[in-house]
Amino acid sequence: MKKVVVGVAVAVVVAGAVYAVLNWPPTPSGQATGSSIRPGSDAALQNAMWEALAAHESTYLKAYSEQFQARPDDPLEVLAAFNELAYNVTGRGGLWRKTVPDKYFGCAANEELPICGQFRKLEPELSKWDGLQEQMMSIESPKEARKFLREHGREMEEYLKTYVPQDESFTAVQATPWFSRNLASSM
Repeated sequence: MKKVVVGVAVAVVVAGAVYAVLNWPPTPSGQATGSSIRPGSDAALQNAMWEALAAHESTYLKAYSEQFQARPDDPLEVLAAFNELAYNVTGRGGLWRKTVPDKYFGCAANEELPICGQFRKLEPELSKWDGLQEQMMSIESPKEARKFLREHGREMEEYLKTYVPQDESFTAVQATPWFSRNLASSM
């Protein structure tokens, strides 16, 4: 009988340890090292995306300076900030559609330049983000916003890594994966 009680106690301890390991909240170290932005819970995902957006506060999200002082309580706020960033980066009057072609390559005055033609070819890729922004703007409840973040979190993370330079300097623009992949060879 004593062996049975000890065996049951060991099984309970092992099951408890397995349960604790599987349900332990994610640590922030994965976020700090640049690994995936998709931690376990909706709140963790929301906070990770907020932190990723906060990195662009001084460049594309100056209007959110006060909000970035705290964690967002509302996932709608996270989507609004991402939407603002996307408008400034890939939107119709944003960095990749207006600033870079016109300011750095003079496409407004010299549309026949090869690099300007390349920008025209890339327009469908940039406009796909307009569709994502439209979806964000149609979301009205925190529940819908959390669902959107779950479904599009990886896509949003990839957007931040691919399209968003640290600032609008030509050096920073050239350092983006999107510029390297699509425009560097046209220069």
